[in-house]
Amino acid sequence: MCDREHLIDAYHDGELPRDERAAVEAHLSGCADCRDALEAARHTSRLFAGATMPQLPAGAVGRMYGAWAIGMRSARDRAVLRIASWLTAAAAAVLVAGLIGLRNAPEPRGGSLAWDAPVATEAPVEATTAPELVQVAQWQAEDLSR
Repeated sequence: MCDREHLIDAYHDGELPRDERAAVEAHLSGCADCRDALEAARHTSRLFAGATMPQLPAGAVGRMYGAWAIGMRSARDRAVLRIASWLTAAAAAVLVAGLIGLRNAPEPRGGSLAWDAPVATEAPVEATTAPELVQVAQWQAEDLSR
């Protein structure tokens, strides 16, 4: 096996620059392995050129493209649902972390927190353990999704 045999397909397909093409042609005169590889590539090209294309039934192409479109739409829908589920989980984690952080935050100097705007929903204040915080987060998520 010759170390330049990998260039034969590119040479056969006319993909080499002029200087590399000339170098391969000079190499071919002295390398039987590369000449055999080039002849095999030419033989394969002749076989493909002489082959007849089978005829498909009239509706086969339309059914094939229709099945492909349905498969692509289904894959896209699954991808969107997967992303949505990850984003929902991330939002719930951020909400729980925020609630835990708010619960552990020091109270301001002036006393309790004061809000300028009215609160749309009120969470139960007595939630003190992590499972209860998860329940509060779920309750808020359900309330906000209405």
